[in-house]
This record gives sequence, C-alpha cells and structure tokens, in this order.
Amino acid sequence: MGAAVGAETWVRTFGRVVLGGAVAGTIVLAGLAPPAHAEISGPCTATVGGIDVGPLSATKPSDAVKVDYRERIAVASTAGRPMGAYKVELALGGVRWTVGRGQTNDTSWQRNVNVNKYAKYGVGIYQVIGSSAGCSGTALVKVTGKSPLSTTAGIAGVVLTALGALGVVATAFRARRLPPAGGVLALASLPAFLLVGTGVAAAPHVSFRRRFSIVGMLSGIVGGIGVLVLLQQYAIAFPTRRVLVVAPVLGVLVSLLLTNLAASGAARRSRRRAGVPAAQPPVAAPVAPEPAPAAAVFAPTHTVPDGGLVAYARPDGSQQPVDVDGGLEVMVTETNGRWARVEFSNGWVGWVDGTRLEEIDG
Repeated sequence: MGAAVGAETWVRTFGRVVLGGAVAGTIVLAGLAPPAHAEISGPCTATVGGIDVGPLSATKPSDAVKVDYRERIAVASTAGRPMGAYKVELALGGVRWTVGRGQTNDTSWQRNVNVNKYAKYGVGIYQVIGSSAGCSGTALVKVTGKSPLSTTAGIAGVVLTALGALGVVATAFRARRLPPAGGVLALASLPAFLLVGTGVAAAPHVSFRRRFSIVGMLSGIVGGIGVLVLLQQYAIAFPTRRVLVVAPVLGVLVSLLLTNLAASGAARRSRRRAGVPAAQPPVAAPVAPEPAPAAAVFAPTHTVPDGGLVAYARPDGSQQPVDVDGGLEVMVTETNGRWARVEFSNGWVGWVDGTRLEEIDG
C-alpha cells in the first residue's frame, strides 16, 4: 500500500513538473519571438555608424552594431523628399528617451550621438531609433569597451540575481525540513521561514500538498529580473516588453518547482520514518504466565485544527518533523509545558503543540 501511495505521489508530481515546463516553454517562445514589423518604415534608408540597418533585425543581438562607449556614433537617414523635423532615440524594455533632434530642408540628415553620455550606467545592448516625417529606422547597438561588472547596471544585476537565488534556496530548504533550534542559518532565513507555504502531510496519513511561498515567489521575481539585467549587459538578449514579463514569470516557476520538489521529498521521508518499527527489546527468560492486562482503549480527547500540526518524536522540536492533517482525532496521554504527547487511532504516537489542539466536548 505504501508503495502504491508513493507511486501515485510521484505521478502527480511528475505531471505538475511537465505542466509547469510546458507553460514556461510557451511563455518563453511567445516572449522571445521577434516582432513581425520591418526595421525600416517608409520610403527611406537609414544607417547607424555607417552600416545600413535595412537588412538587420531590431531585436536579434547578433545583428547589433558594435560601438565603443567612448565613441560618437553617426545616425543618418536619406529619403526622396525633404525630411523636415527629425529625432534620434534610445530604447530599452519598451521605454524610449530622446538623445538628439533637429530640423532639415534637405532629403537627408545625420546626427552624431555621444555614446559615453548615455552609457555611464551600463553597457550591453540597446535600440537606436531615428525618425522623421513619414520615415523611421530601428537598429540594435552593442556598447562595448568595459566590463559589465564595472557598471552600475551590471552590479545591480549581480545583486538582484544573488538575492533571488538565496531566497529561493532558503524557501526550498524550509520546505524540506524545519530549521535548527538556533544558529546563523535560522536567523538568516527567518523571513523565508515566516512566510513560506505550510502545506502539511501527516502520519498516520502522510501525503504531499502543494506549497506556495510568498518569499519564494518574490525571490523568483527578483532573481528573474537580475538575470535579465545581466543578459542585457552582456548583450545576450534584448529586453523587449514581452521579455520583461517572461523573466519574472520564469523565476516564479523555478521557485515553485524547487519548493514543491523539496516538500515532496520531505513527505516521502516522513512516510518511511513513520512506517519503521521500533527496535525490539531483548527476550526475557520465561516466567509464569500472568493474567493479560486489559487492552488500552483509544478514547479521543482532542482534534487537530483544520490547518494541521507538526509532530516530533520528542518534545523539543529538534528531530525530523512529521506533518499531521487537520481534523484527525487524537488522545492526549501526557503533557510537558506546551507540548502534548498524543496517540492516534492506529497507535501512532508523537509530540505536538498542545495549545493548538481543539478539545472534544463531552
């Protein structure tokens, strides 16, 4: 029977992993797909740094025009009619800001942009957009010349990624087992331990429940944003608006997957421990038979609250916890401070927080 329950749990867990992977893959494909619109709009041509941007993609990093952060890059456009007012913009994550504008009565215009002025906080990949009446062109530029880790944006990406990873790991660790009674680890991961999802499984009925941790999901979002910043700084990916949505969602999915895999492993260990018989005492020498004592009668005195409880082998909370389902009837046989030794209908015994038990009337 235990093997059947374990197999069923594994099937459910595997199904959730496959479903999560399918959702994540769909989101990634939808988010990273390049836009269908052309890079040149209108009867004109455009160049960035002397390179025709007509055949280039405005979202594919391999098509980016390389420029050193100390350079002045020329953005130019030519049409078959006077172009009037024009402007040059930089774009990142769907946000645009103007870096140059002007007026011309000619059929062409050119504007030199001081890269260093706009790359003081980071390097990596950006969009350059030149536009005038009835004509516009968009291209990617890759700003090089210094390490991303020496820039404000690069350092921020590393910090966000590290914070997100620590939060996700702490949440998965909390789902796997309770923290020690004290120490640096317990203090460092206290926020995760306070807000982590506390789905329960119990002995005598040990089962796996999905866990949803607020800290874990927030950490996934932070880590996803940090990774995206680093990908942009290293010119591996350009953060379009859709990618800005995809990265945090993937971070949340990773956090949920790790947390629930850890919780599933803890439930399986609890089932195995609950089913191990106690060591048998040495066989005593034969003695004269005595009348057998009356069998102990299970007389429930309390019930487990709806939210469930955690049981331990001893009244100190230092051993591997076993989750107890809400609604089960128990018989209190001993108390030690706020701890209560309870017995279940199948004979299983453990120590729980007695202050949370609900007394049976009558």
